[in-house]
Amino acid sequence: MDDGRFYGGLMYFGAHTGRFSGSGGNLNLQNLPRGEMFGVDLRSLIAPAKGYRLLAVDLSQIEVRTLCWLAEDKDTMAEIAASDDIYEAFAIRFGLWDKDKGSMRENDPKTRHMVKAIVLGCGYGCGPEKFAMISKMDPLEAEGAVNLYRTKMKKVVSLWRKYNEDMGLSRDQQDEFSIDLPSGRSLNYGRLQAVSQKGRTQYVAMMNKHSKKMPVKVYGGLLAENASQALARDIFCDMLCRIHDAGLKIIFHVHDEVVLEVPEETANLDLQRVIKIMSTPPEWIPDIPLAAEGSILTKYTK
Repeated sequence: MDDGRFYGGLMYFGAHTGRFSGSGGNLNLQNLPRGEMFGVDLRSLIAPAKGYRLLAVDLSQIEVRTLCWLAEDKDTMAEIAASDDIYEAFAIRFGLWDKDKGSMRENDPKTRHMVKAIVLGCGYGCGPEKFAMISKMDPLEAEGAVNLYRTKMKKVVSLWRKYNEDMGLSRDQQDEFSIDLPSGRSLNYGRLQAVSQKGRTQYVAMMNKHSKKMPVKVYGGLLAENASQALARDIFCDMLCRIHDAGLKIIFHVHDEVVLEVPEETANLDLQRVIKIMSTPPEWIPDIPLAAEGSILTKYTK
């Protein structure tokens, strides 16, 4: 940075999907430890200069939104856009909440937490056994949750199926398999290999993992996850450029959160400016419903 301070290494394109990752030196801002390490809370050491404040603003549930967009699920996107609470919108869709009951966040946080777990855990083809493990639900409850998601989110299930069919077609034609994104970028998986496992055909791609090429089994749910993450990355990058063009100083970013340093006297106004930018879709994907939230800090604590 031009002020001489060190903000840690960053890889602009550190994964197959293009997500940023930490690199260089001994400080990985993409994965700072929480709490104290050797008696020091590293996060709290990140503080603004005298007379300035930090703004920490992040995209709300961005990969849930990009998944719905990729699935062309216009009904769910409309419900998300009309709600102040995305998980309440899903709860209503799942038949687990009635909007006449008021705020789900305030009146039934336990059910809201369950809905959040279903939305975040079942969007990429997770089966009942694995979902039971990650959600800590009993097997019967997990099976019901997975079935509920797949019944109410049929467009997402169709997306998994489409990706599987596309892989089969590219394999039959001996073409490289890729997924085109609305940003103009493509996720390329090269020429897929087909293997038979328990009477089913599975596809294998050579992908970068842990800094080297290795075979990875690819399937519809995994491809949906890759595409959702990649699209979220491209949307976030577009926003970083717009924030920079607005004359605001970005000091670093972590996943879907951007951290800025702004004058103390304009901090409230600048926070609203950044939230507005990050709630406005890029020109190349105008119909995705976005939201952002943030806070003003005297030290980085998230």
